[in-house]
Amino acid sequence: LWPAALELWGIAPNDPKASEWKTARWKDGQLIMPGLPPLALPAVAAKAHARNGVTGAMAHAFNRWAWSQATFSLNGQAWTADIDALAVRRGAGKYVRVDRSNVKFPPTDFNRIGQSYTSGCGHVMRIEIDRATGALRIAKAYSVLECGQALVPEVVIGQAQGGFAMGVGYTLLETLPPYEDGPGNGKWNLGQYLVARGSDLPLQGLEVEVLPPVDPDERPKGMAEVVMVPVVPALLNAIYDAIGHRFQSLPVTQNMIKGALK
Repeated sequence: LWPAALELWGIAPNDPKASEWKTARWKDGQLIMPGLPPLALPAVAAKAHARNGVTGAMAHAFNRWAWSQATFSLNGQAWTADIDALAVRRGAGKYVRVDRSNVKFPPTDFNRIGQSYTSGCGHVMRIEIDRATGALRIAKAYSVLECGQALVPEVVIGQAQGGFAMGVGYTLLETLPPYEDGPGNGKWNLGQYLVARGSDLPLQGLEVEVLPPVDPDERPKGMAEVVMVPVVPALLNAIYDAIGHRFQSLPVTQNMIKGALK
């Protein structure tokens, strides 16, 4: 979108400012650059479509302790990035693969080295337990997530909410007996394998906070099951705080809680 932004700002391609894209930042849906008026994303996107510029991109990356790297030709200029494949769409057209050169992959010796690019996540919960029946209700939950630069914040929030529900199901509901009576017999469905439903979750009481990047240039981090994992210890610790009993196996069912209260 940078060429479209330059045109809206009236900056010529040979102007020194045309190469200062690293000083620009997206904030609250606007492109901000020192000394220039902010540009709203819809205006920049409309200009990009009008000039048949790049309006979409798909990339492939490979990591083995270090990232793959290649050089691509974009808008008449060579662009080197930590990806090994790139396709772009111009205007409303189809995606077209961009030819690459100077492709570099990390040495295979790097396979023996471990590395992690995952996000950090934590949960705190407030629960209520009926001492007569052992029924548990999650009254409120707070999730904090550090994922670097969030590319699509709405997807990040959705992933956090879905992971929370999966963590609740894993901790309280999902019984998986072994052998012939278990799910391996091929006859199980949602009648036997219980998953968390709306009634099991604090639908209005789940707060997800995504921490801002430590540095404006911090890269996005991977997030999948990381948003589910801390739900388990958070729930177990909340149960222990409520009834003084530490459960050592999962799932912690209503009958198990009732038994611990006797």
